[in-house]
Amino acid sequence: AVRLFVERAHAASPSFRLEETNAVTVAELCRRLDGLPLAIELAAARSPLLLPAALLEQMRDRLSVLRDGPRDAPARQQTIHAAIAWSYDLLTPKEQALFRHLAVFNGGFTLSTAQAVASDANGQPSILYDLGTLVDHHLVRRLEGAGEPRFTMLETIREFGLARLTATSVLARLLAEHPNLRAALARLDASGDVESFVHLAGAMHAFWFYEGNIQEGQQWLERAVDRSADASLPARVWAQIGLAGMLLDQRRDPERALSLIEEAVVLARASADQLAIGLATTYQGSLAASMRQFELAEACLTESCAAFSALPQTPWITRNLALIESRFAWIAFARGDLTAAEVISLRALARMRELEREHDAPYPYASDPLTMLGHLARARGEHRAALGHYQAALRQDGQANDAPGVLFSLIRVASTLAALDRRVDAARLFGAAEAICERRHLPFDAYVSMAAHQTAGRGMWLEPDDAGPLSVPGTLARPSALDVFTDAEPTLTGHWTAGRRLAAAVAVAEALAIDPLGSSQQPPELVPQIRPNPYDLTPRECDVLALLCERLTDPEIAESLFISRRTVSSHVAHLFAKLQVNSRREASALAERERLV
Repeated sequence: AVRLFVERAHAASPSFRLEETNAVTVAELCRRLDGLPLAIELAAARSPLLLPAALLEQMRDRLSVLRDGPRDAPARQQTIHAAIAWSYDLLTPKEQALFRHLAVFNGGFTLSTAQAVASDANGQPSILYDLGTLVDHHLVRRLEGAGEPRFTMLETIREFGLARLTATSVLARLLAEHPNLRAALARLDASGDVESFVHLAGAMHAFWFYEGNIQEGQQWLERAVDRSADASLPARVWAQIGLAGMLLDQRRDPERALSLIEEAVVLARASADQLAIGLATTYQGSLAASMRQFELAEACLTESCAAFSALPQTPWITRNLALIESRFAWIAFARGDLTAAEVISLRALARMRELEREHDAPYPYASDPLTMLGHLARARGEHRAALGHYQAALRQDGQANDAPGVLFSLIRVASTLAALDRRVDAARLFGAAEAICERRHLPFDAYVSMAAHQTAGRGMWLEPDDAGPLSVPGTLARPSALDVFTDAEPTLTGHWTAGRRLAAAVAVAEALAIDPLGSSQQPPELVPQIRPNPYDLTPRECDVLALLCERLTDPEIAESLFISRRTVSSHVAHLFAKLQVNSRREASALAERERLV
């Protein structure tokens, strides 16, 4: 392996020599590359740029480094990722699932431990045949030795498996396992295992929230909190945080929510759990802001930032820090400082967009500053601009599978359409939102009232009270939002009823398809580059499109974005397909016309 590396490194950089100063590093590098010839060749090709020590440091993300092989080689030999993916793609879905879950083992595994993981993941009765297939494909190796057979993965292959495991939607996996999780909760509750029951219920609160099944989550968490006196401190704090979040989301019993979250903050501080402190004080700050206790809100959010900053900066933590920053914009807005709210929102949004580019994936909380930009536009009377921002927030919530966020954004789009006197469109979307609330046992009138309070707007269908734009709302003065809305125009009842029959996905699609302009007049927009588009471009594709519009070549785009030319070519091909164009000129013209960049 060392001989191959030296040969290829010297070919790429004639000044390279194996010397006493770098021999140990080269040997360790080859070991980290598992002695794989293709991996060694790809690593050695980096010699003109990186010394062996620097190259070894880059092995933390070896799949990104080991690319750009010979262009005349087959595609599967041009990157180590492609080489492993080629074998992976030959597997059946069941074999792929087994491979992904076996990648969690660091240092090898036995047949019995592999069986346990596979059973937990997929309910497979026996993995012997599928494991044999993985061995045949050289994705798993059997270790020689006496006793029980033991298996392992080369680290390069294991990293690929972990990446595929991470890429699998956590929410989708939980949805598939929801019946089993529900059965586990029932069994733990019935058996008297209070600690495990409270722990599991508290751990599941985020799943219930994002999946949209809040009523079921509240029922389990109510039971868990009632029994939590006999549970450990960490289990108690997460159950209380979860229940308080459920009550806040449903806009019900704010006094109890406040009591729960205040106690959760005390418990979190006592347990010194920085993660729990961060989340509990975030909730407390949001609730304090809704009650116009701004100094308390700022103090809570500042403590939350400190708690999250003290933790390892995982993607989830950095996302929460960006979200908390945007919450300060809501406080500024509630105080009437629109300039500060705009500055903070734009700064938070820029950070979230940066995180999107880093991970080339939609950022789940970017709808928060987008929504605030919509509120600011409404407050300035710029309703068409507000509609564009609310649509952008709706698209973001949909991409992040945030069910409550989608519902709120849909209501905000509808309320802005009503303010624009586009009553038919508004009635259809209000009807769809009402039906979604009924299916999920959520208070539609309270949600509509909340949307109105946040924008501090006075529409023809709702008169907010004097408690302020972030007050915790009650119900509408009329018994139904439909009655209030249709009093002004009874024929809208039919459109409202038609909207109720829409599937949620269809309602979202209709809301996104509405042209915010409504005419040829150009509305004032706070952030024109974030106007939603129907092409589903990824953040990286938007970057490439922007540089393409500046007439940069593929090599120039690659240099600007620090990616390979081959990756740029792939992005350009995807752009042409999504935009349904055949040339850069057509892509640039469409991007300018649709204001995609």
